[in-house]
Amino acid sequence: MTFLNLLFVLDSFRFLGEKIPEIETILEEFNSIQSDDGTWKTGHEHYVPITAQAFMFYKHIGAVPKKSLEPFLLSIDTWEKVLTHNEKHERGNYWGGLWGYVGCFVTVGQRPPWVNKYIEAVHGRFDEWSSDNHQRSHVVISLGQLGESIPRVKKLIDITISDQAPDGRWTAKDWNPAVPQTAFGISTLKILDKEGLPEVDDAIDRGLTFMESCFKIVDWKGKKCGGYSENPDDKNPDALATSIAIGAQLPLAQLEEWMRFK
Repeated sequence: MTFLNLLFVLDSFRFLGEKIPEIETILEEFNSIQSDDGTWKTGHEHYVPITAQAFMFYKHIGAVPKKSLEPFLLSIDTWEKVLTHNEKHERGNYWGGLWGYVGCFVTVGQRPPWVNKYIEAVHGRFDEWSSDNHQRSHVVISLGQLGESIPRVKKLIDITISDQAPDGRWTAKDWNPAVPQTAFGISTLKILDKEGLPEVDDAIDRGLTFMESCFKIVDWKGKKCGGYSENPDDKNPDALATSIAIGAQLPLAQLEEWMRFK
């Protein structure tokens, strides 16, 4: 299991209100693979969202990583540095990558020094990120983390609903496993809709029905184990898909707390 998938598994314990087993051993292992600049580069040359998610995990459980993230934050303290780093390591995932940079600052209680440039880009490039389910969901989450208003909410709701496939799933241009993308679509609608619009409720229900079709039960070491597969035809559950699917089914207040809106 990759480090990123493990982080999602641990999130699932919290979503379900279950105690994380052997937490001290887990934290000791996490600390042992943390880089000197405070980041985790496991699984990628430098996938910044992993570091953001790791720090969020520590924060959620009330622990502190062994090493400070400050050396890395100093290396991305201008918008130009962030764009260069993002282009090098997250080509094709522009807004999803930026979610990681925003998250790194937010989870250590700092506001990105380039936040105004980020907000300017969000407004100026609305058509770009709003048209893709994956990128759209990450911008919405980042704005929530920053406490910034989400632009053109009604338009975003309309786009998100229109992007839903007839079978209830959502898709994306690049990273496109069905269950995670559907969970992103559901979560985005929950966050955007403050009026309880019937068309939003219908879209969410259809998305949940699709995810139910991807719930799999398998035998593992003599036990029945259940979880969500990435796609309907997959035979086995997937750790990351399961965690994101569970998260999408949380009440809005808990969903926002998980995404660190508050």
